[in-house]
Amino acid sequence: MTRRLLSDMRRLSNGSRTATERLMVPRPESHHAKSGPQAGTRPQATAETNVRPAPARRATLLALLTGFVLPVVVYYLLRAVGADPVVALLAGGTPALARTLYKIVWNRTIDKISLFTLCLLATGALASLITGNPRWLLAKGGVYTGVIGVWLLWSLRGRSIAFEGILTFQRSAAAVKAWEANWLDSPEFRHVMRAVTIIWGVGFLLEAGIRVTLAYALPVDIVPMVTTIQFIALLGLMLWLGPHYGRRYMTRHGLGVGPDGIRPVRTANPGTPPTA
Repeated sequence: MTRRLLSDMRRLSNGSRTATERLMVPRPESHHAKSGPQAGTRPQATAETNVRPAPARRATLLALLTGFVLPVVVYYLLRAVGADPVVALLAGGTPALARTLYKIVWNRTIDKISLFTLCLLATGALASLITGNPRWLLAKGGVYTGVIGVWLLWSLRGRSIAFEGILTFQRSAAAVKAWEANWLDSPEFRHVMRAVTIIWGVGFLLEAGIRVTLAYALPVDIVPMVTTIQFIALLGLMLWLGPHYGRRYMTRHGLGVGPDGIRPVRTANPGTPPTA
C-alpha cells in the first residue's frame, strides 16, 4: 500500500510539473489571430517599409506653400503697410527663391527645375523693374504652370509622369513592385495612367491661360487672391477627376482592386465591381 501511495504521489508530481512547463512555454500564434500589433505595443518596422512617401509629400506641400500661398500672404502684408505693388510682388517671390537656393546648396548641384525657377524669377523681376508694370510678375506663375502642363503631356511618349509620381508615394517596396507589374501587364492600367496624365497636363495649361488672362484683366491688388483661389479650385478638381475616371474605366472593363489594395484583378461580369 505504501508502494502504491508513493506511485500516486510521483504521478501527481509529474503531472503538475508537465502542466507548469506547458504554461511556461510560449504558444504558437493561432491561425485566426490578428497579425497586426496589439493595442499599446509599438509596431515593428519591416524590411519593406519605405520612407519615400513622407519626403515626397513634404516636398509637394512645401512647393505649394512657397510657390502659391506665402507669396500672396507676403504681398498683402506689405500692401497693408503701403508698399509699392512691384516691391510687394518681388518680396512675395523670396520664399520660392529661398527654397530653390536651399535645394541647390543641399544637393550641391543645380537641376533643370531649379534652373528654370531661377530664370523665371529673374526675368519676371527684371521685366517689372524695367517697365514698372507689376503684371509681368503676376503672369509669371502662369508661365510656370504652363511649362508643367507641357512637360506632363510630353511624358506620354513613355512612362507617364502621373505613374512616376504615384510610385514616389508608395509605402513599401512590395507596393512599388505591384504598381510596376500593373504597368507592364495591364493595358487598361496604362490607359488610366495616361488619361490621368492628360487630365493634369490639360488642367495646368488651362490654369496658365486663366492666370495670365486674369493678370492683365483685373485690378492688380485683386489678382493674387483670385488667381490663388482659382488654382486651388482647379487643383481640387484634377485631384477628384483623375481617380473618378480611373475607377469608372476599370469597372467598365471588368477590373477591380485586388486583396492587396493595389493590383487590379479581372471580375466575372464587366461593368460590375468585384465582390469582396
